[in-house]
Amino acid sequence: MRHIIRLVVIILLSLLAISSSYAQSDLERIRFATGETGTQITDTLTAIDLDRYVFRAFEGQTVFITAGSNASLSVFDPDGILLFTTISDVYQSIVLTQTGDYIVEIETANPTTTVTYTLDLQIYGDIGIQRNIIQRIQFAPNTVSTTLFGSVLPDAIDQYAFYAFANQVMTLTVGDASFYVVAPDETILAYTPEQAQNATLPLTGDYRIVVFQPSEITTESYSLTLTIIGETTGVTEPERIQFASGAISASIFDTVSGFDADEYVFGAAAGQNMTLAITEGTMTLVSPSGIPLVRGDVAEGIKYINLILPETGDYRVRVFRMADQPAVSYRLDLIIVN
Repeated sequence: MRHIIRLVVIILLSLLAISSSYAQSDLERIRFATGETGTQITDTLTAIDLDRYVFRAFEGQTVFITAGSNASLSVFDPDGILLFTTISDVYQSIVLTQTGDYIVEIETANPTTTVTYTLDLQIYGDIGIQRNIIQRIQFAPNTVSTTLFGSVLPDAIDQYAFYAFANQVMTLTVGDASFYVVAPDETILAYTPEQAQNATLPLTGDYRIVVFQPSEITTESYSLTLTIIGETTGVTEPERIQFASGAISASIFDTVSGFDADEYVFGAAAGQNMTLAITEGTMTLVSPSGIPLVRGDVAEGIKYINLILPETGDYRVRVFRMADQPAVSYRLDLIIVN
């Protein structure tokens, strides 16, 4: 009798292991193209087939989904609870109550025939509302790249922000985790490693990187390397700062908003001591060779810069505010001494 019981237990455990392995391996992850909020997948099902998909979504987002009238569509939440089953051309909509991987199962509506279906999935809403802590990425002086290390549990996210300029080129590598890159206008700029390599940035402003772990991944630690290259100049010609005869300083008075930037240029020699001070906003200083010496991409802003200049030539100063901030008047002071 004991042998029979032991045999039954072994068989049940084997079936559970096979079922668990099958549940993980037969899932096809749904990915969106750059800048898109939805996608369509067309496939064919026989009477005995079951197609299974997984998509990542976040608390507070709204999902619209349909597979047409030829297929039975079921959606499960990250806890495996069935949200709904439908056979209809009409989109089903649901406001998500948790962050994680959602499972979609599709079967034939008619169990005796082979059918073709089109899965149409649309997701709307901010992907970053569920976590308030955003770590701002900063670059060391005279560098264009930085590497960070973090850890994130499945069904949680880490968020990073960096300020960059339109037409700069971004390369982002995230090891052992998945990610999104969100542009200042809240469109998804990159979703895959390929999209994040040598990507030309479309706008000036704050970009967000959202790092997460799919629920089937157990690895928690990850690395993130961000490189930003290219000029920080805008489309307008910068204003040259002129010194009065015999003077070592000059002042500029102007106004800037979060949707604009003012650019200035001044000539100086290697070894000179330079001081920049501003009353409102923040500023980025770029060397004659195009290397950002100081980046104004910090939440409190850069109000004061003092350094020994490394090169001879024209330096650029970009004055700006973070995205969506109202216009302010400022005073910019420049002092250069030998």
